[in-house]
Amino acid sequence: MSMEIVDLILKGDIRSVSRLISLVEDNYPDAYSLLKILYMHTGRAYRIGMTGMPGSGKSTIIDMMIEGFREKGISVGVIAVDPSSHITSGSLLGDRIRMQRHAIDEGVFIRSMSTRGHLGGIARATRDVVNILDAAGKETIIVETVGVGQDEVDIASIVYTTVVVLTPDFGDELQTLKAGLFEIGDIFVINKSDLGRADELEHDITEALEITGRKDGWRPVIIKASALKDEGISEIMKGVEMHRDYLNEAERLPQKKESISEEEVKGIFGDIVMKEALKKVRSRGIYSKYLKMVSKREIDPYTAAEEMTKEAGF
Repeated sequence: MSMEIVDLILKGDIRSVSRLISLVEDNYPDAYSLLKILYMHTGRAYRIGMTGMPGSGKSTIIDMMIEGFREKGISVGVIAVDPSSHITSGSLLGDRIRMQRHAIDEGVFIRSMSTRGHLGGIARATRDVVNILDAAGKETIIVETVGVGQDEVDIASIVYTTVVVLTPDFGDELQTLKAGLFEIGDIFVINKSDLGRADELEHDITEALEITGRKDGWRPVIIKASALKDEGISEIMKGVEMHRDYLNEAERLPQKKESISEEEVKGIFGDIVMKEALKKVRSRGIYSKYLKMVSKREIDPYTAAEEMTKEAGF
């Protein structure tokens, strides 16, 4: 792959951005040499995470937020992380089924990605795509993840501001949410608040936040909205702006960036070590030996992994 694609991406060429994203999703080896170069042009975009139960209206809210950002002349990149197809490992939803009206706007780039088995929805490829959009000049990047609860807390490891979307009919199941979600949620949106019980859910969220507590000093904002009626969208955007201002004023944004970098390095390092380790134990026949023993129930997989580690000299 030539350096031409890097130059085009840095100029914001959508076709080149799409091409590299596809190569990254397919684990094309040469793509990583380009990511190394592009990384030095990242760090400028503001990252927003959007998570919530399917049907909570995340996509509609994002659609309205895109419009708000574009009215201010701010370019936007959206990564919608969808459930994987078990057959193709691809996303079940097309890039522009949602938010279709922005498809012809050159200042907006929308991409659906599959989780490919990643429970939390934040696969390695998602981080790479965020960096590609950042390098391409997108000023705001929104990452929408599937589901909510214990598997979704890792959204905070890739964004600066996390928005949690709930609906009044979810109130009875609020206790099923992992406490970690209340620790990482910066803004809680009660969408479809016109359906009733919104006040009750707001009270429950407030109580949960008080019990959980926040270590970073930020007091999460709770906003009632009705995305279909375009109510509360400006308040959500103001909430994001308030949190961004807080991170800057409290000098916590550099900490956020450092934490994100740590997760990136740790993930890449882990991948490299795993590949090298497997290569080593397979070449020596250690892997197949213990695999057969586990399948025959002669040894448990935990002990097998420990023994393989010792035999390989790790």
